[in-house]
Amino acid sequence: MDFSIENKDGLTIVRFHVGNVSLFESRSLQSSIEKSTEDERVLALDLSSVEHMDSSALILFLKLSENLNLRGGFLILFGIRDSIKSLMTLTYLDHIVEIVATEADAIEIGTQTKNPREFVTSLNQALIFRGESRYHVIPYSEITHLESDGRATTVHTLKENYRTNKLLKDMETRIVSSIFLRIHKSYVVNMNYVNGMQYSVGGMYSIFLRDQANTSLPVGRMYVQRIKAFLGLGTD
Repeated sequence: MDFSIENKDGLTIVRFHVGNVSLFESRSLQSSIEKSTEDERVLALDLSSVEHMDSSALILFLKLSENLNLRGGFLILFGIRDSIKSLMTLTYLDHIVEIVATEADAIEIGTQTKNPREFVTSLNQALIFRGESRYHVIPYSEITHLESDGRATTVHTLKENYRTNKLLKDMETRIVSSIFLRIHKSYVVNMNYVNGMQYSVGGMYSIFLRDQANTSLPVGRMYVQRIKAFLGLGTD
């Protein structure tokens, strides 16, 4: 068989045993995997043996993910070679399924809840990312802002800050809440935490956050009108 199934630490893992996955193989794999895991709501696919995969084969993951979502679950991929990971990034598959580096990462994210439906709901209300040593699922309501230093991003909350090697633009694409706005090339802000906006001589604006430090952040010129409109300050 082209795959095997095992349960490890409470997570169902499907291990691929093929080096190449084309459109033809993907259709056969999809049908066989779905029949073998029809009662599962969370699946992790081990792709460490897959050396090549063409773009047409990605439909396999889309279909599996779609069916798991309908059952209130989700799909995790791990052990992916860099060439295949690049393909998934180009096709935005990494925005649809959870892609992690190792089996341990998959087990951590796949077993952190006993109710997958609640977890899927939480994913729609939270920012999920890999930090310096583990994955984090941070509710949007707890995030005050995201800050870039040009090479990495820091996610600020009222209690703690989390650093990730993801660029700010990549983190921004993961946020599905309209309450977060870009205010500067280095900042994305949760507007629920904005306490005010101030004009300075020279045409510069700053916003102030409702956090313990009363954080002040600069507003880039190209974002001023949008932020003023959001705050109901007019666009003069």
